[in-house]
Amino acid sequence: MKLALVCAALACAAPACTDRERAGAGADGEVADGQRDAVADGQRDAVADGQRDAVADGQRDAVADGQRDAVADGQRDAVADGQRDAVADGQRDAVANGQRDAVADGQRDAVADGQRDAVPDGPIDVAADGQRDAVADGQRDAVADGQRDAVADGLRDTTSDPPSDVSPALVDRPQPTPDLAIPLVANPLGLRIENRTCALPELPALAPFDVVEAFPALDFESPLWFGHAGDDSNLVYVAVRGGSIFVFEDRDNVLPADRSEFLRVATAAGGEMGLLGLAFHPQYALNRRLYVYYSVINAAGQHRSRISEFQRFEADARRADPASERVLLEVDQPFANHNGGDIDFGPDGYLYIALGDGGSAGDPRNNGQRPSTLLGSILRLDVDRRDGRLAYGIPVDNPFVSCTPDCGEYGAARAEVYAFGLRNPWRMSFDSATGRLFAGDVGQNLWEEIDIIERGGNYGWKLREGLHCYNAAECRSEGLIDPIHEYGHDVGLSITGGHVYRGPDLPELWGAYVYADYSTGRIWALRYDGERVTENRELRDTRLNITSFGLDRQDRLYLVAFNAGLSLWRLVRRADLPAPAPVPQRLSETGCFEDTAAYIPAAGVVDYDVNVPLHSDGAEKRRHFALPRFEVFEPTADQRTWGVPVGTVFIKTFSTTTPEGRPFRIETRLLVKHAKGFQGFTYRWNQAQDDALLLPGALNEAIETNDGVLDWPYPSRAQCESCHTEAAGSVLGLRTPQLNYPHPDAPSWNFIDALVDAGYALPLAPNPGAPQAPLPRFPRPDDGDADVSSRARAVLDVNCALCHRPGANGSTSLDLRADTPLSMTGTCDVPPTQGSLDLLDARLIAPGAPENSVVLTRMGQRGLEQMPPLGTRRLDEVGLDLVRRFIQGLAGCD
Repeated sequence: MKLALVCAALACAAPACTDRERAGAGADGEVADGQRDAVADGQRDAVADGQRDAVADGQRDAVADGQRDAVADGQRDAVADGQRDAVADGQRDAVANGQRDAVADGQRDAVADGQRDAVPDGPIDVAADGQRDAVADGQRDAVADGQRDAVADGLRDTTSDPPSDVSPALVDRPQPTPDLAIPLVANPLGLRIENRTCALPELPALAPFDVVEAFPALDFESPLWFGHAGDDSNLVYVAVRGGSIFVFEDRDNVLPADRSEFLRVATAAGGEMGLLGLAFHPQYALNRRLYVYYSVINAAGQHRSRISEFQRFEADARRADPASERVLLEVDQPFANHNGGDIDFGPDGYLYIALGDGGSAGDPRNNGQRPSTLLGSILRLDVDRRDGRLAYGIPVDNPFVSCTPDCGEYGAARAEVYAFGLRNPWRMSFDSATGRLFAGDVGQNLWEEIDIIERGGNYGWKLREGLHCYNAAECRSEGLIDPIHEYGHDVGLSITGGHVYRGPDLPELWGAYVYADYSTGRIWALRYDGERVTENRELRDTRLNITSFGLDRQDRLYLVAFNAGLSLWRLVRRADLPAPAPVPQRLSETGCFEDTAAYIPAAGVVDYDVNVPLHSDGAEKRRHFALPRFEVFEPTADQRTWGVPVGTVFIKTFSTTTPEGRPFRIETRLLVKHAKGFQGFTYRWNQAQDDALLLPGALNEAIETNDGVLDWPYPSRAQCESCHTEAAGSVLGLRTPQLNYPHPDAPSWNFIDALVDAGYALPLAPNPGAPQAPLPRFPRPDDGDADVSSRARAVLDVNCALCHRPGANGSTSLDLRADTPLSMTGTCDVPPTQGSLDLLDARLIAPGAPENSVVLTRMGQRGLEQMPPLGTRRLDEVGLDLVRRFIQGLAGCD
């Protein structure tokens, strides 16, 4: 609130808006022997214009305007229910609503709304060159050059150097956010209490391996391939989804100026489309030929996968000739997803090409089981000759050469097909020692798999997903080749195939197949002896979105990741990895609760809420955070998201009501910021409700409630990480639109302003005092004063945009953030690429037609096709109604 408005509201004369005057015994603000403001022996401090400071024999007695301020023996007591404490020059020391400012024996108890700030070992509220939290008519209480009152044994101590246990956030407290009015009551968060107990260690490494940045001076946007050309040069190459291939020397100190563009192709990029694969001819050193797999859209709007040959300039080893392109093959893609995209030369000299099933969801055209199409297959071509009108030759021992065009149950199989029954093979590679072809095949809803690709093999999709029936009516195992390994979606969501390690640096991994999961960043080493898997060992949880693996000329292993600023990594052995502390097995051992059974958070653990909660099947939620000592949240430049210090703990407890009407805590989730990212922990409450135990993985439980049986899914750590994406800020509720609300215990305080004022966060305004635009805010779903469009977009943002936004894990290129114009979300009047759900004239969002809108239909389903895919078994009726009304009211996409 502007100063002028405050003064006007209080009918304040100009002299009453000046700094407070203090006088007594010739000292400013000194208090001795329990006496305050040194007025004794009949001496009296002039009280005028509503100012009062009468103190006699250590007691204050002057009462003005029916307010009373009792202070005795150096203790200050008393200010409740709107009473005023120490008003001088029209300023008030804002303690209200039953809060008490008691300072004795060097300790200060700030109690706000039943919370007590007890700090031992000396005074905590000492501030130098800082500002005091007494708010008077929108002004801070000016105390001796902006220093705060330190009161110990009734003495006032204005000091320039704070003691070591005082938060720097209090020593130099920032001004509140300019566009939020400063209220006339005390900050409901009180004074910051430092967190001394709530902290969790990083999960122990399962193996002595780590990843380190390779080529730290370089960064690439959406890289998908890394490798070398197989010649004698020291050059390596990176292909990015947007269509460029870059080349640079294989040395750690390479600089951006040392990188150059080797080739650029005109590709249709986005989602699962783009420049997806690169392979150099085995005789590249002699013939300079290379092959590129990329996506195009033809004049009719048809998505196509193109495999082309290019040739490097003879006189320039760092440039390929774009005019040399010779298209080998183009394959129609009925949908934009499931393109496969990897290409590689085998030890036989033939080019192998991985193609997905054509996309959508559930393989609606059954391409995986139809070798008469090239989709859902591994192709094998001879690029060194041409057969008839083809731009390539077909090896004579390809499995369907002899039977084409009539191949029995498979009909008119294509001779190019080497193996089929694949959904979306994402990265394949040959073991240089055995010649085995390993492929990672991305699953549909439940299972990821690793296959050894054999000539003529049928790998089961969509009869099976992994080893499990996908369609029970058609399921069979006869004639199908089993994966050598599978893992469920409680472990990871999207496999990235890797390489069998044959490099020089990690002898303990020699002969192991190293692969990863894109959504979680976990890396494993799998050993296969030709008949069975003998070991599958997790090497590292990297938190990276790993898109590919690559090898340099020495066969050292590299990781390629989509993470901004962190594109290329190397797997290394770390003998010096410290032994981490054990993770607490009980919630009571985390230090986050003073009394776990009574659910009393520890000192320094702060409650917060959000405007629009994620749908959680009707469960009640309590949220808290615990910052490390002396650390603060730092708003980012866009003022929408907040930086989180390493060591911060976020806590969320889910509760329901028993059939008898008693509250029942189900689980408490902890999300912890470590140096390399966030880790999630799930604690399941016992029946006695006095503690909760750490769960090792996912669990489903039927819980009796007053609203029937609640089928509750406890998430695994991998599932936590799949939703708490880096692109979404990891902590989904720590965003300005979610925290921009009036504090429920003191509505005149905006919660963001309270955080800043209490010392938990830096101000959002980059230029304090300058005019600021209003801060973004999500309207609550039940806010009848907000329009339906704003509320529906907020629901979609909170429940969907954690994955469906740029840089996140979503398999489509949607952007459902509330501030993205509808026309740019990739949803409005756009046909679906992941299945139409049997809707007529299906659109992701069909303006004016909710019944044709896939987004709404997925929200209204529960099962394998539901959205959001995790964490909920009941419909969000409120959210559904808002989104339905929003779509119904659309006349277009503008």
